Amino acid sequence: MGRIKFTLPQRLVTSIVNQIKPDNFIGIGPVEEELLTWASSNFKNTYNVKSEESKDLSKILTGLNGQTVFFINSLPINKEDKNSSISVSEELKIISQVKTPVIFINNIEYLGGPIPYADKFEGWPTFDEIFSLCKGLFPNAYITILDGNLVCVPKEIQNIVSAYWVETFEERFYEPDPEPRKRSLFERIKSRSRRIIRQKTAKKEPVAYNIRGSVWFENEMKSFKEAHKWLMDYQFESIIDIGANVGQFGKKIRQYYPTAHLYSFEPIPFVCEELKLNFKDDPNFTAINVGLGDSDGKTKFHMNLFSDSSSMLEIAELHTKNFPYTKDEIEIEVEVKKLDNCFKVDELKKPYLVKIDVQGFEEQVINGGTEVIRNAEMVITESSYKELYKGQSLFDTLYEKLKAMGFDFAGNLEQMESAFNGEPLQGDAIFIKRK
Repeated sequence: MGRIKFTLPQRLVTSIVNQIKPDNFIGIGPVEEELLTWASSNFKNTYNVKSEESKDLSKILTGLNGQTVFFINSLPINKEDKNSSISVSEELKIISQVKTPVIFINNIEYLGGPIPYADKFEGWPTFDEIFSLCKGLFPNAYITILDGNLVCVPKEIQNIVSAYWVETFEERFYEPDPEPRKRSLFERIKSRSRRIIRQKTAKKEPVAYNIRGSVWFENEMKSFKEAHKWLMDYQFESIIDIGANVGQFGKKIRQYYPTAHLYSFEPIPFVCEELKLNFKDDPNFTAINVGLGDSDGKTKFHMNLFSDSSSMLEIAELHTKNFPYTKDEIEIEVEVKKLDNCFKVDELKKPYLVKIDVQGFEEQVINGGTEVIRNAEMVITESSYKELYKGQSLFDTLYEKLKAMGFDFAGNLEQMESAFNGEPLQGDAIFIKRK
């Protein structure tokens, strides 16, 4: 499902719904038809209560069963009768009779300034009052501000809110490639390295970090297609993309192989959903929401604010020194499998390519996928020359392992250097099956 035009953070609510499975959605105040339509297809019961109908809200709650998500539009709405609307604070007091509600108060920023003309200023609560009231009425809740909403949720699902904040961090704080007239500030971006440089002096534009709308990524696509035409010679029927993120490599390789079946592995649930959206019209695409390693089960995963740097391994000091925007991360639990337990070699259309980009966990992926990898025509694996993740295997180890499996090293597809002195840190090493 695409993004619907309403201000409720839909992806966050969807994640909450998937985990706690609430039965009811109640919109209070003016609620857009698109939001109610979406809610009616995701909840057993959907209600829309006008702000002046406090008795109706109380009546609904009295006969309600199951957990409830509340969406409150904090804006006053009645122009004719300025005394008719009950305030957000009154609505919250009524809601407090419900156990463990999930509450989104929209347009919360308006409570921090002068109230619009529709209602009396002296009768409308301030932001501080609403925040304090929530803390008093819901002492066991986690309360924060997110995407123009005051979010009040049970503490047991705080991890979902935190994970959503981490995953959408890039969309808030990273800008796309600058206009050509500012490009002198970004000379290193012109190379095909994967270095990212941000300059505060560059002209700000609306964030478009999603690969579907990024001019920067479109330029990367063109550059990749022009530089790696040799990839067309291999006539791949299948492509296994391990560590797919939102599909950057998949989109690039699709330029050469539009009909090959693309299997994309991505362990972070939010990122995997974005990955699916980016290939929603691709009939030969399969997204698999697991991480890969040398065993099956559940494991701790370090989810980074910059999702490209997320890893099974803890980030090392050299990494954050070169890329300071990667210093913040949280731990989540993800499912992990062995590659050999995901595919039977005989079922894969050949020849096939295996691409591995798992931020230092490459050796474990190879160890868990020896049969699948051994039968590949080509392996492109991220490999580090310096320790960017604690305990990771470096290029020499991967080289020896793949050489023993019948592959020859053929150079790097791309390479990343230090922003300080140009020292090579990491490359996407190409290994081709020995004839």
